[in-house]
Amino acid sequence: NDLYAYNLKENRLEGIIDSGIIGYIFPGDNNIFAQIDGVLYSFIDKTKTPTGIVDKDRIVEVRLDGQDIIYVTEYGGVKRYHDGQVAEEFPGLNKVIGPQRIFSAKIRTDKSYLLGTVMDGLYIASPTGEILEHFNESNGLECTTILCVEENLNGDCWFGLDEGLAHFNANGAEAAFISQEKTSAMCMITPYGTIRFTSAPTRDYTG
Repeated sequence: NDLYAYNLKENRLEGIIDSGIIGYIFPGDNNIFAQIDGVLYSFIDKTKTPTGIVDKDRIVEVRLDGQDIIYVTEYGGVKRYHDGQVAEEFPGLNKVIGPQRIFSAKIRTDKSYLLGTVMDGLYIASPTGEILEHFNESNGLECTTILCVEENLNGDCWFGLDEGLAHFNANGAEAAFISQEKTSAMCMITPYGTIRFTSAPTRDYTG
């Protein structure tokens, strides 16, 4: 796989920045993070710097916490990188959700966690790792596989499912909207605060 940069000012795709087994791309403050061949790197412009994190498990979310890095992996759950060492952030939570295979995650603005799994729907955990909510097929979701999770500027949460799109509002109410497309969905927040729902066709939602 190849990692490219897109020049928005000049509206053009630039050359290959790096190559390897490339995972997800995560925004930082003035940088991006990318996992390449099991190593998490920070990129500023086109300069690549290793963060010190080496993890063969797929990384699905990265956030800075002061000088530390909080990250979430597919089978290992939530981890913290501090002073050159990696440790489980919430061993109890990780024991529950790790076996469910975390496919997508988002650390929200209030530092709570949205954890989308393949096997058992969506978990919402507090900043201290307590499970606050759990949504699956038994209480409103169309299916258990959560392909992506996103939070808009209002704090509302959106989930791309194997069979559409789900949404609930900031107070934690159950899914308030399920798309009728019934197709696999990926979602991302746009610079305008809307949620872009990518399936066929691509649509933007507000709310």
